[in-house]
Amino acid sequence: MDAFAVDEARQRVARWIEDGQSVLGVVPWMFDEHERLRTALAAAEGDCARLRDELAALRAATNSLLSDRAEVAEMIAAGLNKVMNDALTRLRAPVGVARHGNHLLVKMIERPDEQRASVRRNEQKGLHHGRPVRRGSAEGRPLVEDPESFDADGVFRHAVALFDRGSFFEAHEFFERAWRLAPAPERAFFKGLTQLAVGLCHCQRGNARGALRLLTRGSSYLSSYPTPHLGVDVAALLAAMRTVATEIVTQAASPTVRFPRLPLA
Repeated sequence: MDAFAVDEARQRVARWIEDGQSVLGVVPWMFDEHERLRTALAAAEGDCARLRDELAALRAATNSLLSDRAEVAEMIAAGLNKVMNDALTRLRAPVGVARHGNHLLVKMIERPDEQRASVRRNEQKGLHHGRPVRRGSAEGRPLVEDPESFDADGVFRHAVALFDRGSFFEAHEFFERAWRLAPAPERAFFKGLTQLAVGLCHCQRGNARGALRLLTRGSSYLSSYPTPHLGVDVAALLAAMRTVATEIVTQAASPTVRFPRLPLA
């Protein structure tokens, strides 16, 4: 072997040794990278487990809220019934009102003669408001339009317009027609609106007991529906009925009560 070949072989061996050293230098980096990737994978698995736990907690909270919603509706209905029943009890004697701080105190005061005179005055004021009786009766005010000539949408819109202008006797006739035309799941909703209109008509006539009884019954039917429902802000309507009931209890049933419009959503 000549000197040139020996020198070339030496150079080749030197390159092999240099390449081997380069490979050996990369191996620790590969081990470090492998360890880093393994740590990142473990952290990702931990994040996935945490997200699964949070999702399960969110599902449980959603189910709890749905359950609480039904319980709240029942509590509202029970509370409203209690308020109305207490109001009916208080009506056995006249009511006097006094303020103490920010609280309204209701006192039962024995004034039977004055109360009877007040009821007679309210009845005289309410004579032109009609009665919630069968259509065509001589006691009721005749309707200008016949509810039977309206379809489901038209009769509801007309009932709302009558309610808003305080024509509660006529409004209850149109709500009753909507009640009869409604599908089964919606009948209780229109039945509740009908009874609210009848209750407000009783108030216009000066009949506090009848007004509170019908407002309680109508509110109980409506409290099972979400808000809004069929374009009606049910929560606002129930709040307005509680305000009317409070005014009846603390003052009197009369046409001068501040009657609300039907709140639409």
